[in-house]
Amino acid sequence: MKMKAISRYGCATYLKPTSKYKKNIRLKQGRIRQKLKMCEHKFNSAQSTNLPSYQDRYRNVISDMRNGKPAGNMLIAETIANNIDLYLKHIWQKNPVYKKLQLALTLRGMKPEKHILYRKAQKILKENNLLFDKMQLADLDFKTLKSLSKGEFVTGNHVLMHGQAYYLNFALRRGFQVKDIEQILLNKGFEKIKPLKYSTVVFRKVQGNKQDESINFINRLINAKKGETFTDLGYSYATIYQNKTMSAGNNDKGSPIVIMQILVPPKSKVSRYGFEFLFPKDSRYEVIEEAQVIKPEEWKKFFNGKENYSKNCMKMTVTI
Repeated sequence: MKMKAISRYGCATYLKPTSKYKKNIRLKQGRIRQKLKMCEHKFNSAQSTNLPSYQDRYRNVISDMRNGKPAGNMLIAETIANNIDLYLKHIWQKNPVYKKLQLALTLRGMKPEKHILYRKAQKILKENNLLFDKMQLADLDFKTLKSLSKGEFVTGNHVLMHGQAYYLNFALRRGFQVKDIEQILLNKGFEKIKPLKYSTVVFRKVQGNKQDESINFINRLINAKKGETFTDLGYSYATIYQNKTMSAGNNDKGSPIVIMQILVPPKSKVSRYGFEFLFPKDSRYEVIEEAQVIKPEEWKKFFNGKENYSKNCMKMTVTI
């Protein structure tokens, strides 16, 4: 890069950009933005003459939703599908022409330090035969790119993107095809992470509602018999503390809440971040003790820490 220099100690340093260099960058970014605008106008004109039905627009949009809450994903998808301008903008941003130009714009404005990490991370992913979206890679934060540039898919006891799996679960659990770079890094991280030496017990809270049909899974759990198995198409979170269990889903008033007490066998590959556990995609759970239903009005006394509610948990074991 033009901004790179080598100090007398042999380390890479960076010179302060000159006003001429900055002006040149701005001019190039301006040309890219102008081309983006022209291409978008041309794309919208072509698409406007043959728009799909609302149902098809909704199906096209819903699989791309990455909001952590299922109800939020559905609301956003409905809003985009109902608004033609928003829908055209959504599908334009998936177009290869947009991605190519937007990547060029992003790289032009990227700081030299981050650009070097981006190039190194790109090389690491290619060496591992991983297919990835260059624009998504460029959008990763500096810290993640730094780890990835060194070939580190695991940091300490947790995988890269440990906290991002949450956003992928809506699409994964509904069987949509997901090619996000977050999933690529998560899966590679679980391949490389060290397995547990000892068995451990963790807790997971799940709840559901009719709107996003998650209540169907709750009902299935409640009626499950010993030996029945479930496979999570997404990434499950859990905690080592009973009173720290949380759920991203919404709960219909009066519907049951299930606490899963999960026995994690030794040699399992799990991601651990503080007291939080993350299981790989497609983990398989087996019921070893059937659920005991607690009335909604009784939940407070079990959540406020005054009583130990482990005996009321639905006990399971996980195969990873």
